[in-house]
This record gives sequence, C-alpha cells and structure tokens, in this order.
Amino acid sequence: MLSVLIFFRDFLMDNYMRRNKIPEMVIGCRVRHRGSRGVVKFCGRIGSLDGEWLGIEWDEKSRGKHDGTYQNVRYFETSAPQSGSFMRPNTVEYGCSFVEAGKERIIECTNVSQWEKIESFGSAKVDASDKVRKEMSCLCLDGTLVSFAGELSVSDSVLFSGITSLYLRNTLIVDWSEIVKIISFMPRLSSLALSNNKLQSTHCAALENVTFSQIETLALSQTEYNWNEVSVLPKVFPNLNEFWLSYNCIDIIESELKMPSLRLLSLESNPLASWHEVLKLGSLSNLQCLFLGHTKLKEICIPQSGLFPSLRSLMLSHNEISDVGWNSINELNKIPSLEELSIIGNPVLNLDKSRSRQFIIAKIAHLRVFNKVAISAAERKGSEIDYLKNYGTTWLKLRNAKGMEDNLACFLSEHPRFMDLVKLYGEPDHFETVKNPLKNMTQCMQMLRFIYSDKPAVEKRVPNFLTVQKLKILVGELFHLKPQLVKLSYKSSRNPDIVVSLDHDLYSLSYYSVEENDIIIVEQICSSSLGGELLALPNVYCMFCSPDGIFCYCDFMISRCEEKAIFIENCICSKQLTDEAFLRCQFTWSIAIYIQNPLSSSAALHAAMMLHIILHPKHDRSR
Repeated sequence: MLSVLIFFRDFLMDNYMRRNKIPEMVIGCRVRHRGSRGVVKFCGRIGSLDGEWLGIEWDEKSRGKHDGTYQNVRYFETSAPQSGSFMRPNTVEYGCSFVEAGKERIIECTNVSQWEKIESFGSAKVDASDKVRKEMSCLCLDGTLVSFAGELSVSDSVLFSGITSLYLRNTLIVDWSEIVKIISFMPRLSSLALSNNKLQSTHCAALENVTFSQIETLALSQTEYNWNEVSVLPKVFPNLNEFWLSYNCIDIIESELKMPSLRLLSLESNPLASWHEVLKLGSLSNLQCLFLGHTKLKEICIPQSGLFPSLRSLMLSHNEISDVGWNSINELNKIPSLEELSIIGNPVLNLDKSRSRQFIIAKIAHLRVFNKVAISAAERKGSEIDYLKNYGTTWLKLRNAKGMEDNLACFLSEHPRFMDLVKLYGEPDHFETVKNPLKNMTQCMQMLRFIYSDKPAVEKRVPNFLTVQKLKILVGELFHLKPQLVKLSYKSSRNPDIVVSLDHDLYSLSYYSVEENDIIIVEQICSSSLGGELLALPNVYCMFCSPDGIFCYCDFMISRCEEKAIFIENCICSKQLTDEAFLRCQFTWSIAIYIQNPLSSSAALHAAMMLHIILHPKHDRSR
C-alpha cells in the first residue's frame, strides 16, 4: 500500500512530462528539459545543419554551452556566457494551460468510481466522484508544465469553484497577467503558492488596477525578487495573513510594509545582514511569527519600546550572532510577547555551551519554547535560580564595595533581568553561590546501577544535575536502545519498595532526589504506543521532504492538527522547516491513516491523492 502511495504521484506527473505538442508561436515560449527550465529565443536553421533548431536561454546560468552563437554567428542574446543551448523542437517539453492541467488533476484525484463505490442509505451503490470534486478545496499543480491560464468554460468552472488553496510552484508560468486570470477562476481562493517560478517584475500593467482581498496566504519564495518588487504587492493583496519570501534577493527593506493583518512573514535565506533592516518591520502591529534564518545577521538591537508588539515566535537559526556579552539576547527581552525563539547554529551558543540554554531562559522573561524544545515551569525556575547563583558573588561584591557604583551599573546593564530575579527569589546570599564549578562537579557525582531486562547490570557514575533526557541517551548507548523508546524509573537504595517514574525529560536527577547507589530501571516501549492511535514510522522522510531536504518539525505540525494524523517518529532530514512544508501542513495533516484499524486500500489511496500525502522511503542523501 505504501509503495502505491510513494509512486502514484510520480506516475501522474509523468503524464504532463510526456506532453510534447509544439506551439505555433514558439518564440518566447517557456520550455523544460530534464527538469531545467528556459525560454525559447530563436527558431530556425543553424548554419549548414539540417532541420530546425530552437535557441534556448536557461534559467540556470551555467546550464547551457554558449551565449547564443554558433560558428561565430550570433543567433540570439543571453544574459550569461554559458546559459544558451540549441536543441531540436521535439526534444523539449512545452507549456500547457492551467485549465487543462487543473481539470486532469482534479478528475484523477477524485475519480472514486474506479477504486470503490460508496454505500448510501438503502445499500445503493453510487458514484461519489461528482460530490468529491465539488468538495475538493486544495489543488496542487507543483512541477507541472502550466505556463498560461487557458479558457474556462461554464461547465468546467464548477470544478474550480470550491478551490481555496492553489499550489503552482516550480512550473513554467511567468506572466502576472496569466496569474491574475487564474485567480479569477477561483472566487474562494485564499491561499496561493507561486514559489520557485521565474516570474516577471511586479511593476507591470497586469497588477496596476487589481486587488485580491480574499487572498490570505501568499508564497513567493525562490522568485529572485528584491524589496522593490515586493513593495508593489501589499496593494494587490491587502489582507495577507501569511507572506512567504524565503530564498530571494532582499538585502534592504526600502519602505515600511503596510500590511495591518499580517501575522506571519518569512525572509529566510535573504541577504539582509543588518538588523537595522529588520527594525523597519517593527511597526507591523499584528505580526506574530518572523522567520529570519540564514540571513547573515550579526547582532540584535531594539533601541525603543513598542516595536514588534505582537511578535510571539522569532526564528534566527544559522546566523552570525556572536556578541560576547550576550547583548543580543538581552535585547530580545524587550519584545513583550516573545514566547518562542530559535537560534540554532549561532556562535553565541558557544559562549558557554553547558549553560547557554539556562542563561537564555533566564534572560528572556516570557520565553516558552527555545530551540524547538518547550520550557517547563520547573526548568524556568531552575534556570533563573542557577543564573542568580552564577552571578550572585559578583553582584554582592559590587553592591557592598565602596566606590563601585559605575561597575555595578555596568553589571546591571549586562544583566538587565538580574534585579527582577532578585525580587522574585530573594537576594543571592540566600542561595549557595557558585564558587568553584570544577570542585563542585566532583561533589555532585554519584554511582548508579542500571538494570535492563535480563542483561547484566551496569554501574556508572553520573552527575546529579543530569537531565532525564540526557540519561536516556546514556542508557541508549549502554544497552544499544533508541533513546526515544526508553522509559526510566528508579528504586531507592534506602527504600527498595518505592519505585519512582522518571517521566519528565527536562527534569534533573536531583529533582527526583536520586541518590548514591540507587537503581535505575530501564524499560523499552513499543513505537506504536508513542502516539496512541497515531501511526509511527521510524527512519523515513516526512511527507513534506523534498529530494533536496527539508527538516520537518513533526511535534509542531501535530500541535496544529485537528484530527489524528500520521506521526513521523524520526524524520531523518537535516534542514530547517521551510515555507512550503509549513504552508502545506495546514491542509494535509487533517486526515488520518489508521494502522490498527486500517482503511481499505482504495479509500486510503483516494485520501492520499486528495491531500497528496506521499511518504518518501529512506535512501542515501550523501550527494
């Protein structure tokens, strides 16, 4: 069954790839050859060669072999010296209309009758295809040959009337005039994905006098747009809630983005470099989520209050934030609603690897999720108290010494939350301040005995501040188990009849009062129990992983589900969640495939085709 799901979509895509009808007016046509896209700039004979040839300039500047010349004769112009090729007309794929491709996709995805009949009242068998087509709300034409809108007949308009989400990524479409026409075919359309297309400039006549107030989500990643192109779009799409602009050429934000309803903005993998540009987005009053990963940012500075009033989630992974004094982290505490922060891959985390998580939690008051791991109330309290202990001695010396007022003021500027923590927990002299971490390390080590099944017991000395999560990793190495399938409990050496479950991964052993010579009981849980009725599929790619890799944050997506969904236990991808994965999860994770009580194969196949749930099996990605 899974193999059918894996390959069925590719089979449908091949139907479009085999189309090879040569248009009458070939000059200016968009074409595709073995996945590469380009535009025809010449058609005719070349020198003494027989037959007709096409002169093509490829989107990839290094895809071709020349600059449009053959034997010192120029046949067409190119923008790069190696972006041109000559090819036979019957060797490339030509564009098709949106209406043609859309009709075929809808019919193929909703033709229930060829798989099964649905029983209605009175046990009568009926063909449900028409009903399903009318209810279909998501149309995915990614990777197809769509290059223009086509003509929509009255009878065909019913097929598109219910579509609310359209995916036209990685196609041959270029002209905004054609996109405007396509949008007009779907009056209920609210989500539009046009990423990875070589679109024309937004400064065109087609966008001068049009407004699409019903569009709430727009994805224009990988379109090579800069801010000058983006600045036109708020007038065309005034009610956007989500705006995806990843992997573009935005280096400066020239003007204020006037989108009062915008809640999510992605500028991931744009060459911004300066936080000064990011500050220009601070007036977006409803902005809740901002993606700024891979933008080469070096520091964070928020000079005034009132900026980013509603921002709850800030993604800053894989930048160059490295200031020694934690100043950038201190600045983030000025964002009043900030609850989620990701700074994976930034040098600032190397300032104190063992305690960076604790310090950042202590520095940002309202943070609830850090680097995609939730912060419990116990972890926050422990982090803030440890922060007080760590800097308590310095603060006491500066406070009690005479003539050290300037140094004390400097200390408080480097630790702006310190006095808030003093008010919350009391002065540091009420705690044991940290004097010699290396000496204290040996004092907190304790010998524990690990027991698993009928295997020989293992004794090992571990620190009492070790978290349950890290202890599971250690147990996995000792007994060759997957840490996520390990369940731990401990038996007190003083009271052998008492067994306590270690059920919170982020709590330390000292929290559970684990002592010297206590026994750690190791159990292995079956993967099917991880998600209740959810299907656990270890070591596969999640459905949103493309061949070039997307990290799918499964816990995040499951939290968005309204229904039971497939749970990928270990997605083996390595990159950060991208806009396409995030966008598609809203529509695809609302359907369940039950492993305990499976659907019939035909119904499961129908469900997969409706929502394009494709699981990619594990394979070598070392290329």
